[in-house]
Amino acid sequence: MREVLLNFLCCPICKGELKTVKISYIDNEITSGYLLCKQCNMVFPIENGIPNMLVKQCFGLKNTLSKVIYDLYAPIYDPIESRLMNAIGFSEKILRETIVSRMNIKNDDCILEICVGTGANIPFFLRRKCRMIVGLDISKEMIKQCLLKAKRLNWKNVELVLGCAEYLPFKSNVFDKVLIGGAISYFSNPHLAIDEAIRVTKPRGLLVIFEQLTILEKLLRRDLIPMLYKPTNAKLLSFEYLFRKNIYIATFQKMSL
Repeated sequence: MREVLLNFLCCPICKGELKTVKISYIDNEITSGYLLCKQCNMVFPIENGIPNMLVKQCFGLKNTLSKVIYDLYAPIYDPIESRLMNAIGFSEKILRETIVSRMNIKNDDCILEICVGTGANIPFFLRRKCRMIVGLDISKEMIKQCLLKAKRLNWKNVELVLGCAEYLPFKSNVFDKVLIGGAISYFSNPHLAIDEAIRVTKPRGLLVIFEQLTILEKLLRRDLIPMLYKPTNAKLLSFEYLFRKNIYIATFQKMSL
């Protein structure tokens, strides 16, 4: 964790300013210590360079179940997901390039990916010369796999945070582009998650939501979630079904202040 990430972080509950306590460094990066909220005194540990910003409010039934599943799934996620996509009939590479292209990323943009998983989209962000990429996930094991990949591939300007979509530990209006990838149907509170994603997006910035549609999700019309919970301070720019309607992508733009 580089010190620059501290400029983006805040308390996920009260949104108060944080201060560092008993931090340790290796090669100019923070590896351990604590973040203390100056307003409500909540304490968040930093372990292996990853700030743990999870709070009890994160753990509704769906979020708790998702965390358990993805903690178990993390070590085999990459090869299994690639095979599943090929079985459905489309390439993972083409899918991720399509998603990232919809974000209209510019040089020096700051990107947040909610549900970053093992970081499969990050190489596509890096090709676009982002100033900073922040990946957040509720699963500690998924973040662990992403961190291992980041070190192995020597990713630059990538920061990882353990946290949940409904209580984002970031200040308002700090990211140029925000992506919620492949999980919004399984959030405990998707309405709050979308509101939080727009909150941390800069005015005129973009929020992109994509989701794979299984038979169950099609029957339950979960593709309507982005429209049902559209924030009042954002406008819908586009809504597309792709890959034989197995994927949807919704793009919102935050209104000016």
